[in-house]
Amino acid sequence: MNLIQYHFNELDKLKSKWAELHAKSDASNPFTSFEWINIWLGHFLNDESACQVHVVLDDREEVVGIIPLVNIHEKHTGVTFKGLSFAANSHSFRTRLLVLPEKKQEIIKFWLEAVCQNQYFDYLRFKEFLYDETVVNILKDKKLRFSLEEPKQPPYLDLEGDWESYFGGLRGHFRRNLRRRLRNAEKEYGKIEYRVFDGSDEELDAFVLQGLKLEASGWKGKQGSAILKSQTVKDFYFDVAHNFFKRGLLHLGGLYFGERLVAFNFSIIYDQVFYLLKVAYDESVAKFSPGQIMTYLLLKRLFEQKLKRFDFLGPAMPWKLEWTGQFNQHSTLYIYGNTFKGSYLYTLNSKLLPALRKIEFLKKLKQKIIKR
Repeated sequence: MNLIQYHFNELDKLKSKWAELHAKSDASNPFTSFEWINIWLGHFLNDESACQVHVVLDDREEVVGIIPLVNIHEKHTGVTFKGLSFAANSHSFRTRLLVLPEKKQEIIKFWLEAVCQNQYFDYLRFKEFLYDETVVNILKDKKLRFSLEEPKQPPYLDLEGDWESYFGGLRGHFRRNLRRRLRNAEKEYGKIEYRVFDGSDEELDAFVLQGLKLEASGWKGKQGSAILKSQTVKDFYFDVAHNFFKRGLLHLGGLYFGERLVAFNFSIIYDQVFYLLKVAYDESVAKFSPGQIMTYLLLKRLFEQKLKRFDFLGPAMPWKLEWTGQFNQHSTLYIYGNTFKGSYLYTLNSKLLPALRKIEFLKKLKQKIIKR
């Protein structure tokens, strides 16, 4: 096997090979596709020279592995570290190693050996890493220092069986409340309808902007985390929308009370899986639970269309847990380099911080006991 590197301005040469590997890999999802990574790099890469896409070739010079990485410099506890990060940030939803499945173990072992024998980085980082037992076992076998930080459990729902059986199996109190709020909304606004954007590419921007304004009008706008608060982030999502729309993979949905948009979702349907990237609702009609009504009508539609899975993405928020008890396991995977700073960060993340968290927990527990 051989490892070569491509830079940002060379990525188009990889497009067809990336697509072939992506179609075969068990890591196939929108967020590991050439299109997503290329758009992401185009908006979030501050220095084009920082991009290094690792490509693993087999003995026949066929592409069997692609790992898009970015050189980063970050501070932890006042110390600046040099890292290599998968091309991902808070607007990335899942990272996985894109490799040929029949040779998965062999390829990952080769890549890790090739990368980790160099001492030019303090750590490798994979945000939103979907737990992969093969990867973890290889790291253990190779005695490489690693840690899984910031654990999350993004919920998902396998769309098995029929809608009536599924919905009837949800909590009775939740179902009754949802139906009552839907009836109350109908009394006040008349027709309640879920609509999917089916306009032209030229009309796309206006609909996306309408949905993002809804997001910015709520708590995310006040907090400063709404998409429209950052021109870079806004441009990224608009480019994602146009790219995936042209390929028939974008789902933009809205819940309407009469002709008023009260909830919105920005989603991708990829390989029969519905990925819910962004959700927003009008907080002035929160008493009707517009977000949950939208989810109700959307899931009903997806069951009827026989999709395989609904992936909520993001953290396991209470509103999502009304619909499912199935979870993925995500974390930030750190693989520490053979440097002094790498050793320091490993000790910090795997030893010191867990001990401090435990002490803080015990302090809070003690205070609760004393108050009783």
